[in-house]
Amino acid sequence: MLTIARFTFLKIFEPAFFFLIGFGAVLSYITSGTQTLDLSFFSEFSSGEKSNLDMGALILIMLSNIIAIFVGSTEIPRDINTRMITILLSKPISRKKYVLGRFLGTWGLTAALYAVWLTLLGGFQYFNLPDLFNFQNFALNYLYIISLAPISAVAVTVSTYLDDVPAMIVSFLFISISFTMGSVPIMIKVFPNEFANLILLFYYLLPNFAYLFRSFEAFYQVIAFLCYCMTLSFIFIKIGTTHFDERDLI
Repeated sequence: MLTIARFTFLKIFEPAFFFLIGFGAVLSYITSGTQTLDLSFFSEFSSGEKSNLDMGALILIMLSNIIAIFVGSTEIPRDINTRMITILLSKPISRKKYVLGRFLGTWGLTAALYAVWLTLLGGFQYFNLPDLFNFQNFALNYLYIISLAPISAVAVTVSTYLDDVPAMIVSFLFISISFTMGSVPIMIKVFPNEFANLILLFYYLLPNFAYLFRSFEAFYQVIAFLCYCMTLSFIFIKIGTTHFDERDLI
C-alpha cells in the first residue's frame, strides 16, 4: 500500500510539478498582501467573525484541490488502460490496498504542494509586514491540509467507476456543488417552502465544504473539522475500495 502511495507521491519530482511549485510561489508573492476573509456573508457565520484564512491561502488551497482532482482521477484509469494494474496486483497487495495507496499518494502529493506554497506565502507576508504578521493565526492554515483528504477521496473513488476524463468532470462537478452548500441557508429564504425542502435534502446529502472557511478560535472547532474531513474520506474511500474489489478489470 505504501509503495503504491509512493509511486503517486514521487510525481512531485516530475518537471510539470516543478512548474506548479514555481507557479504557486508566484501566486504566493502576488497575494501576500491580502487581508483575511470576512465570513459575514455566510449565514452559518452570523457573528461576522474573520477567518485566519486570507485570500492568498484560499487561492492556494483551491489550486491544491484542482490538482487533487486531476491526480486522483487519472492514476487508476491510467493503470487499467496501460495494463499496469495487472503487474501491480500480481504483487502481494489487495485491490483495496491498491486504491487506498492511490488515495494516500494523491493526498500526500497535494498536501506537500500546499505546504510548500503556504510556507512561501508566510515568508512573503512576514518580510512585507513583520509587525502585523501573526504566527499563530497563520499556522492554523496548515490545518487545511486535512481538507485535501476528502477531495482526494472523492476523485479516487469516482475514478474506480469511470475513465480519467469523465472521472475528472464528475469529481469537479460534485465538489463544486458541494462547495455551494454553504450558501443553502441563504437560498432557502428566497425560495418558496416547497422548493426549500428539496434544497435542504441536497444540503444534508452532500458534503458541506464551507468548513474550509471556518476560523479556529476554539479547540473543539479544530476537532470537529478534523473529524468531519476524516469521516468523509473514510466514507468515500470505503465506497471506492468496495466497488474496485468487485470490478472486472478485463
